[in-house]
Amino acid sequence: MFNNLLIIILLFPFFSVAGENVPSENKHGERGYIAYTVNNNSWLSITGTTSINSFECFSSSGLSNGYILTETNRHHSKINITDARILVEVNSFDCKNPLLNRDMHNSLGGNENPDIEIKLLDVNLGEENFNSSDGNITANVVITINGKSRKTELDIGWHSTDEFEYHFRGSKELFMSDFEIDPPSPALGLVKVNDKITVNYNYNIQTSIISRID
Repeated sequence: MFNNLLIIILLFPFFSVAGENVPSENKHGERGYIAYTVNNNSWLSITGTTSINSFECFSSSGLSNGYILTETNRHHSKINITDARILVEVNSFDCKNPLLNRDMHNSLGGNENPDIEIKLLDVNLGEENFNSSDGNITANVVITINGKSRKTELDIGWHSTDEFEYHFRGSKELFMSDFEIDPPSPALGLVKVNDKITVNYNYNIQTSIISRID
């Protein structure tokens, strides 16, 4: 099952390689194209706290189909990935509060930068993931919010329901100030949103191998 998992890893859609028979150290890495579909039961949310309570804003935006190019190293312990990204519309977040919705959309730069982008760079694998139907992996990503990009690391939990369908879940704490965002202040400034937020993601990905490149 780990075969296709390694190419589709996240948020957003990511990885694949060989899992049943782990390649020897002398074997060269592999390159190939993978097709993916983000299923419609996937979502991303932003949680945080204010001066009076907590909040959570959900989005099911960013559901898409596409192709990515993957390349493993000779030990198959790391996968470099090209063209894997998720775009989430800022205005698609619903905080269940019209005033917070408006202020959050404005604070996240929705007018000038309508999308949050999560771009997958590479995936680091642990031996415990081979010959398994679930586990945890680490990915390096670039997150762009409000037109400002920051490279960071994600710890991603995964579960495989069959050879081509995978469930990815996790969370990442961020500071809005790192993206030059002024935290929103609903209710005419009477409520203050704290700088630290958590991005939570839950993606179900369907994959298929298109081709391998020698």
